[in-house]
Amino acid sequence: MSKADRLAKREQEVSGMMALFEKRLREKLQACASGRWVLFGQNDAVSGNLLAGTDSGRKLLTLAGDIDDARRELGYSEPFTLAERFRAYRGRE
Repeated sequence: MSKADRLAKREQEVSGMMALFEKRLREKLQACASGRWVLFGQNDAVSGNLLAGTDSGRKLLTLAGDIDDARRELGYSEPFTLAERFRAYRGRE
């Protein structure tokens, strides 16, 4: 497999990861609109892992970090905007 093929494959993987991030974020935002408070970490300090699903935000942050790493590998200097906005809304990350 040539370098160009590997890069194209990696680009495709990153695009898939970005689409997955957006899909999961939309799902979690809908859950927030229904009353679940765990996505933005507002109860992390007091709840620990006592609440079901408290890792929703952390899983998205992990995926966002993987996307950032992969984008840097590919030479992108600008961040994944959707993940940056999510981090900003969480406020403490």
